[in-house]
Amino acid sequence: MKISHLMVNFTVTQCVNFILNKNTSPTDFIIVTSNSIDILPNWPVARLEKRKPFSIPLGLKPDILIFDNATMHEIKNVFNTLITWQGYNASAKYIFIVDVLYGTLIDFVASKYLVNTIFITIITRKIFTIAPYEEYDVEEVQYNNSKHYSKLLIRLGSCDDQTSLQQHFFPSKKNRNWMNQTITLVYVSRDLYSLCDECKNPGISIEIITSILKHLNIPYILLRGFFFNFEKLIERFDFIATALILSPTKMFEYTTPYTDDVVYFYLARPAQIDRWRYILLVFSPSAWMYFSLSLLAAVSVFMVMKFLNERIRNIGIIQFIFIIFLGRIKRYRTKVVSLEILVFCMVFLSVMLNYLFCSKLTYLLNGITFEKGVESFEDVAKQGFTIGVSDLRYMDWVKRMSEFRHYTDENFVLCTKDFLCDFAAKRNRNLAFLASRRSMSGFQREYKDQYTGIPHLKFLKRPFTMVQ
Repeated sequence: MKISHLMVNFTVTQCVNFILNKNTSPTDFIIVTSNSIDILPNWPVARLEKRKPFSIPLGLKPDILIFDNATMHEIKNVFNTLITWQGYNASAKYIFIVDVLYGTLIDFVASKYLVNTIFITIITRKIFTIAPYEEYDVEEVQYNNSKHYSKLLIRLGSCDDQTSLQQHFFPSKKNRNWMNQTITLVYVSRDLYSLCDECKNPGISIEIITSILKHLNIPYILLRGFFFNFEKLIERFDFIATALILSPTKMFEYTTPYTDDVVYFYLARPAQIDRWRYILLVFSPSAWMYFSLSLLAAVSVFMVMKFLNERIRNIGIIQFIFIIFLGRIKRYRTKVVSLEILVFCMVFLSVMLNYLFCSKLTYLLNGITFEKGVESFEDVAKQGFTIGVSDLRYMDWVKRMSEFRHYTDENFVLCTKDFLCDFAAKRNRNLAFLASRRSMSGFQREYKDQYTGIPHLKFLKRPFTMVQ
């Protein structure tokens, strides 16, 4: 019998040592901020006094930093120190042993992007890490909502599950040796992505980067984003020059966290009309509500008329009331459905039909499905779509497609804050616009058909281009 999970009762110290055994080597230099964590004697360890302001002696360049029982305030102080520390090791790994709630951890993740870091919660002893950059979208960190930030955390396992501890942690950074190779450097006019939210100018000039490359004797090919080879469908580059994290020297110690960003044509998804679905809407809860009200009103009127139609009701107080209000005696014939009942039921029936079918019938009659055959840019041109572009660089890419250059010149619109291409494509259904997968992933999740749950916009299967 195969046991998939081996449950153990590790202490936090044992859990840390187990992780170190799996993810480090005895030559790694470790710094610990407390005496409560007993690191195995195989590693060189330096201990710092946590009660004092966090500082690292100049010249030390640790491979592992372990912070015991760290609060969010202490973690922020640590990283504020690290970014100004001359001995900063970009490939170092961080282990935070925290006693805070999961929600507080999410709030901190939202405030600063951390790489090569894991968190071990003291009470539950669960292990979390920051999602690799390619697994979440830039849009998500722009929302001030914890449900979006929770996607940035990945649960790696638990200290009580030895099977989960067997894996390699710290997945969010990849070491790369830039020496002895030619770097393809793409220089664009503005930052595509930046992880330094506090910086007024998070980018870096191309002159600084090229001077560093020359100083390190690293050969490079400089390609400005507007002029690289457009003949190939997909272009790959080593890194984008204008979006570094903190300093120009750190980028050469590890691969910059900018992954492949695919640019697609986005347009309205074909309206898939399921006629049976709309026919069966008559049995929806709102339909039953109106039907019940109509039935209740009809029964009420019928009971009142039946009460008045009894022979005994033709005399006495009822006739007296009729004389007062109508000025005459009103006689009724028994077992006859009055005109009032029919009119009343017809009114309620018409209201119900109008409520249920007016908007649905209009949708069925006016549903635009001419984009069903649109699967390529050639189809976009044949259908006469307007080309929307949110970035002028994309427009240059399109114009490089010589066979469609004349078409794009005549059918071009620039997406701005006043003209949002995503909403225009969803509403007008005759607009195809270029956008990156990252920038559109939030829209795809947020705006879906209320019945099918399918996003309103689709992207053409063939990517337009890819940059890294």
